Amino acid sequence: MSQGSREYFSDILAAMEKRGEFELVDSLEKALKEGKLEYVVVKGERNTETYTGYQYRRFDISKGTLP
Repeated sequence: MSQGSREYFSDILAAMEKRGEFELVDSLEKALKEGKLEYVVVKGERNTETYTGYQYRRFDISKGTLP
């Protein structure tokens, strides 16, 4: 399962429920249904102890993505 897919996000929510994070899961599911959830990954660039920027990637998880 690939990071950024709807299925991956669902797995994250299931893990959160197992930890008892019910209110947060409900809020995230509501935001997704209302089109108000932005799923992004932000990573720092690899470097040698100095800031060299970051990578930003936005995912569209409005629909399932796996066959």
